Amino acid sequence: MSSKLKNGNVAVRLLLAHGEKLWMAGIVAGAGLMIWSAVGHERLDENSAPEDIQTLVSSANTHIQKFSWDQASEEEKLLASAVSSEAMKPISREHFPRLGQKFDPRVLDPVQQRTDPELLAAIDLEAYGDSGILATSTQASIDAKRRAEALEADLRDKESERRRNDPLFSNSPAAAGRNVVSGKEGVIIERPRTGSQLQGYEDTKAESWVTVVAKIPIKDQNLRYQNALANARGYVQAQDVPDYRGYYVLRSEVTSAGEGPWEKLATVQDKTIQAELEKSASRAPSLINKKYTHPLLTYPLPSLLLRDWDKRITHSEIPLLVDEVAEGLEADPLAEDEIESTNEDDPFGSSAPNQPRRGQRVRGRDRRRAPRGAGPMPGGYGEGGGYGEGGGLGGYGEPGMMRGGPPRGGRSALGGRGPGATGGLDSYVWDETTQYLLFRYIDRSVEPGKRYRYKIQLVLADVNRGVEETHLDKTVTARLKAKKISYRLSPESEPSPIVSVPLPARVYLVGGKPVKESNYNAEPVAKLLVKSYEGEAAAEVALMLDSVKRGRVVNLHEKATVIWSNKFSADTKPEFFFRTGITLLDFLGGEGLSSKNRDLTAPARVVLMDASGRMFIQSEIDDYEPVAAYRAITEDTKGRRPSAGSGFNGMEGGLEGGLGGPGGRGGGRGRPR
Repeated sequence: MSSKLKNGNVAVRLLLAHGEKLWMAGIVAGAGLMIWSAVGHERLDENSAPEDIQTLVSSANTHIQKFSWDQASEEEKLLASAVSSEAMKPISREHFPRLGQKFDPRVLDPVQQRTDPELLAAIDLEAYGDSGILATSTQASIDAKRRAEALEADLRDKESERRRNDPLFSNSPAAAGRNVVSGKEGVIIERPRTGSQLQGYEDTKAESWVTVVAKIPIKDQNLRYQNALANARGYVQAQDVPDYRGYYVLRSEVTSAGEGPWEKLATVQDKTIQAELEKSASRAPSLINKKYTHPLLTYPLPSLLLRDWDKRITHSEIPLLVDEVAEGLEADPLAEDEIESTNEDDPFGSSAPNQPRRGQRVRGRDRRRAPRGAGPMPGGYGEGGGYGEGGGLGGYGEPGMMRGGPPRGGRSALGGRGPGATGGLDSYVWDETTQYLLFRYIDRSVEPGKRYRYKIQLVLADVNRGVEETHLDKTVTARLKAKKISYRLSPESEPSPIVSVPLPARVYLVGGKPVKESNYNAEPVAKLLVKSYEGEAAAEVALMLDSVKRGRVVNLHEKATVIWSNKFSADTKPEFFFRTGITLLDFLGGEGLSSKNRDLTAPARVVLMDASGRMFIQSEIDDYEPVAAYRAITEDTKGRRPSAGSGFNGMEGGLEGGLGGPGGRGGGRGRPR
């Protein structure tokens, strides 16, 4: 071994021989260096013991707490006054610089499991009671009227000849321009210019109804879907959106005993709306900007006769189209494919106005559905089938172009339904800017004189139904296994205000006569214009009551003065029941304002109570327009005797035209309208 080391490196042999000595020498040198550095430090004096230092700290703290401005020296006061007051304010977060972006931002948001989006309820419910004459039509009623027309065709010619020679039913020349005629016992009959026009096959009925409107927070609902699904597995932007399938309507009757139990009034879905459209006599014009409407949530308007729909068909915060200041309307959204649920027990699994959902099979691939009623133009007043002149019975001729307006529900000539009259509803695509949609439901099952409240519960397609289970949160998986349905229910809305249902009649204040102070036994009387609806005659009838005392209920059976109708026969006895259910409680106003002009009186006001017990105030100023229209009609025909000329139904716009045969049978010298 020693022979091998002798031949090795010199440094290795030195370390092996003297390594321990060198290591010990290094330790001794380090210890000496430490002792030498400690010798140079200043030592604590005898007064610097830890106990003494603690005493000094306590003394300084006490001095600071008890220090006052008066104890400061002049030099300290001078320095303090030189410091700006701004420098003494506490530092706020606004003084720190704001960084434009986060430190170490995420490249991608974390992918999460799919959860159920929060569903929002309808908000701000409103309810309005109304009444009028509604027109409906079914294929059965159309066929029955066709058969009746065929049986009476021969009798019409004889009736036309009789009326042509009978001066009792002739027109007043002065009123002919206004389509006004004088009927039996001097009653005035005027053809209305507003509302849906009758074509001869409709069923008309005087009804009362309640219109329930609300706002659907579509923008917030879409935001809830994005928050729940945008970063989740299996997210598809075009499909993971709110898809409304319908709604439930709940109603409670309010009586003197309080609010009654809530009952499910209606289940509205795709087929419900289609059935309502099918029985409507004509398609009501669009009165609301289509960006606020939804094919399922905005209930279609029935055919209203004699007057137009007013602002009670919309929410107070969603304007009518005529009142909107917007410069233009947006284009119709493309209709989506019809879809069919694979679950037959699912009441809301039928075709819906949104995109096809997962787990459902597509029934059609047409990207653009033809509008409802597409096909041949509906029949109108054909060549030679207009209202005849010279006493002939006005009738409906061969298929012709309708006088203005869109197709009426796909009806063909002579009241038949043309191709394309049925089919699914139009699709709905949110424009990403509209905040609220209009919810509207018309309850025609109400009883006049009663009071109600309403709630709404929306139904939306289950956005997680049909998604792979690996993409779903465990709570969603458990829910899907518990219920085998393709929809979810939103919370119930807050109840609507109490609404009273009026009878199909109205009362307008014309004026009144106050009592004289010298006559203690006299009572003030009000002058009222009473209007009522006659469903069978499709007429609005009116008469004037000159002396109505306090406490009187305005229900009577009298002869009407004016009748608005486009099918009322002039030889019909013009007596009607005026049932308003309104009681006159009190009267104020009507005093003369000038001794020189007796017609100048103070505006009158009355307190009325309807059949449900609701009291309200009505003023002469608010009722000016309907009263003025009534007076204009009666004054135009006052004192004018009917003159010989063209027959009652022969005038243009005659009031009793039926469904004529080809060319307007019995139409006399008819011309297209």
